Amino acid sequence: MILAIDTSGPICSAAFLDSGSGQIIVQRSDDIGRGHAELLLPMIDELMESKNLKWNDVEAVGCSTGPGSFTGLRVGLAAAKGIAFARSCPCIGISVFEAFARKASQPVCVVLNAKRNEFWLQNFNESEDGATDAKAVSTERVLDYIPSHIEDLAGSGAIDVQRKDARFRVLTDAVSPPIETIAQLTNERRSNPTQFRAKPLYLRAPDAKPQAGLVFAN
Repeated sequence: MILAIDTSGPICSAAFLDSGSGQIIVQRSDDIGRGHAELLLPMIDELMESKNLKWNDVEAVGCSTGPGSFTGLRVGLAAAKGIAFARSCPCIGISVFEAFARKASQPVCVVLNAKRNEFWLQNFNESEDGATDAKAVSTERVLDYIPSHIEDLAGSGAIDVQRKDARFRVLTDAVSPPIETIAQLTNERRSNPTQFRAKPLYLRAPDAKPQAGLVFAN
């Protein structure tokens, strides 16, 4: 079994995929906004109980790496790495961009609403190595970063970008990628965990910063 986890956005998702057939056995996605730390592991337990699965059945764990919520990403990655360590199995990272692009016709621009007058985006072409680097761009200049040959958009920022230029077609404006896609990509990549390490993709500095100049009394 492949266990897939996504806590990058407001939706908390988990799924189990049969590595042999490539079919999803059971999955669940809850739009909770916050509270991934409290929900994720009980959700996984419930999914396992519903199909009589055991931890020994897990042969790889896949997790979304972002970009997304700092807290959500840390929750998902910590859980994924902990489970993989306990099972001595691969832990595979899948970016939100990759997961959206996998379900879309290509070429496509995956564009996410990062708020604060920013989009996160990455362009994908037909070839496996045809993706540009992921970027954080201002809402005013987003069209400058989408090549003229790309007409399809996917992701939470797609409709906002389409409003700026009607030539674009929105394939999906979902806030999170399908959990089954993360599971499928994990199954395909589990033989090469070094190349697809589960490390967070941050395109913005964290809000919380260490305070300087504090003095503690003895």
